Amino acid sequence: MEFIEPFILFIVIMIFLFSVFGLVAILRKPPKKKPRYIESFSTKTAPKDVLKAITYFALHSGMDIDVFPESENRITLGDRLTIWSFGFFYPIYISKKDNGITLVEIGVKGKASVTGTVAFRYRMKVVNGIKAAIFMLERKKANNHE
Repeated sequence: MEFIEPFILFIVIMIFLFSVFGLVAILRKPPKKKPRYIESFSTKTAPKDVLKAITYFALHSGMDIDVFPESENRITLGDRLTIWSFGFFYPIYISKKDNGITLVEIGVKGKASVTGTVAFRYRMKVVNGIKAAIFMLERKKANNHE
C-alpha cells in the first residue's frame, strides 16, 4: 500500500505535465524569425518550383502548412502532437543566389519548449523529404521535355 500512493501521485503529475505541454503546443504560433540552427542545401531548381515541391511534400506527408506568404519565398510547416513529441515547426526560407542557384534553409522550433536531438532528427526527415520532392519534380520536368 505504501508504494501505490506515490505511484498514483507520480501518474497524476505526469498527466498534468503532459496536458500543460500539449496545450502550449496546440496554442503556440509559428516563429516569425529565423531559428538559430539551420540545415541548408542548394539546388538548380527555380525558387517557385522549390516552393511547389515543398507544398507537394507537405500535402503528401500529412504535415500542416502553418504559414504560406508565397510572395516572401518562405513557408512554415508543422507536424502534430504525438506520444513521442509535442510537435515542431519547420520554417523554410528559399532564396535565389547570383549564380542562379537556389538556397533552401530549413529550421526547427519546438511547439513546446522542448528541443534537442529529437528535433534535429525530425528536421532531417523533413530535409530529406523535401530533397526527394524536388528530385521528383525535376525528373517529371525532364520527362516532359523529352
